[in-house]
Amino acid sequence: MMLRFIFRRVILGALALVGAMLIMFVLSRSKGDPRYVLLDLEGPTYGMTQERWDELGRKLGLDKHVVVQFGIWLADAFRFDFGDSLVHQRPVRSLVRTRFMATIQLGVVAWALGTVIGVPLGVFSALNRGRIVDIVARSFAVVGQAAPSFWTGIMLIFFFSVFLGWLPVGTRGEGG
Repeated sequence: MMLRFIFRRVILGALALVGAMLIMFVLSRSKGDPRYVLLDLEGPTYGMTQERWDELGRKLGLDKHVVVQFGIWLADAFRFDFGDSLVHQRPVRSLVRTRFMATIQLGVVAWALGTVIGVPLGVFSALNRGRIVDIVARSFAVVGQAAPSFWTGIMLIFFFSVFLGWLPVGTRGEGG
């Protein structure tokens, strides 16, 4: 019974993932021909020849049926091959790789701080159940859970970077 439940959940999760990816594919094509988006970023397209236009279409796979395009897009996504960044003119994979370590470090520090602050505060609150310390600690926990993470992040940046001046506002470099 449990194995059937797990199997069903895995299948439904996979279908939801493919459905979300289908929505992303459709939205990426919703502006029309991707060549127009690409060429708009490269500058004026007045001198574009038909040969170059067709070559760009073949390079982007636009000469294939839309279902085949989605299959190629899906296979590339599962291989973590997201093509080249239109803005940076570099592979997206290398851009993600350069920022991945900072994301891991941020997650580990957030988890550690949450544990170091949360566990003692929870124990202290449990030992003083019903008192003002318990009420304040629970209120702090509820606000921390209810506040959107982006807002909490902005407030922490403001407090530590702008108000206290301890950390840089937008880089991983030295504070000041």
